[in-house]
Amino acid sequence: MRLQRTASHLHQINEQYGGKRAWLSAHAYHLMDKLCFLPSSLTKAQLSTSKRLVFVCQGNICRSPYGEARARQLGISSTSFGLSADNGKKANPSATEVARQRGVVLENHSATHFSKFSFEADDLVLTFEPRQLVELVTSDRLPDQVAVDLLGRWCSPSFPYLHDPYGLSEAYFHNCFNRIDQALMRLLPFVPSSATFCIETPHHSDR
Repeated sequence: MRLQRTASHLHQINEQYGGKRAWLSAHAYHLMDKLCFLPSSLTKAQLSTSKRLVFVCQGNICRSPYGEARARQLGISSTSFGLSADNGKKANPSATEVARQRGVVLENHSATHFSKFSFEADDLVLTFEPRQLVELVTSDRLPDQVAVDLLGRWCSPSFPYLHDPYGLSEAYFHNCFNRIDQALMRLLPFVPSSATFCIETPHHSDR
């Protein structure tokens, strides 16, 4: 019985967080964010002037393409890139399939490397992990007028670390994409370029 409970607990961790290391990272970064050890979040003034959302992950084939496509579906001007992406690479097949189940099309996505990306004035750059946020903030390629934040800060409760679903289960892909959707719905009222409407997606619990 004890082994069954342990196995069940590990299964839940894998589905909700993407594994034990991801579970530890999620809780550690949540605490660090509460204690203000991570770069500060956006101000309302920065939000009010943001005209485009820019989603950033590592490979630009799972999380950021989904965020970009979902934001566009919401009427928000958006784009994406990866800090270590292979230019021209298509979205991950698992990400594409899970996105399709959620009414989002990724088949036409083509990855962009950070070095090939062109920022615009009043971009709002959203990363999925604190280390990505730090890399951008310390980069000499980020214009002064561009705001940067963690997308997961807009989840309720806050979820600063959204682990990469690449190579993981369909259940975790859905939970990761659930959190992206939740964050975007909370951002929606603050982004001037967005249309005021809601989306309906299949219900995949992240509990």
